[in-house]
Amino acid sequence: MTVLNALLIDSMVRHPDGRVDLVGLFEDIHFPSLPSTYESLSLFVDLQFAEPERGERKAVDLVLRSPDGGEAHRTTVKFEIPTLAQYPRDTAQLDLTLFHPTFTHYGNHCIEIREQETMLRRIPLRVLALEP
Repeated sequence: MTVLNALLIDSMVRHPDGRVDLVGLFEDIHFPSLPSTYESLSLFVDLQFAEPERGERKAVDLVLRSPDGGEAHRTTVKFEIPTLAQYPRDTAQLDLTLFHPTFTHYGNHCIEIREQETMLRRIPLRVLALEP
């Protein structure tokens, strides 16, 4: 399984013809003070999978890393890769979510998409002070 693309978004809209609209792409969030909890961080993830993976159950961890590299939050997402009969394409777009991450430091964070100990993708996220 390979992550082709991963972006932080406000929302994703799927169309019956297979198109996907991404709304509110961002890499920065602002807080007036810390610690602060964000209701949810949504990620658009474009996956490519190999033929032998079809029908397998998978789990990926979404890991929020603080500026010092420490783990600030982790969410595990489980899904099944469809069989060829169910889904003829070798790519799929997922909307994955980290619910209620709490931020305690301003600065450069990242979200890692991991399958067990393997890093699939790292997405930058800057946490900034809200200017009055």
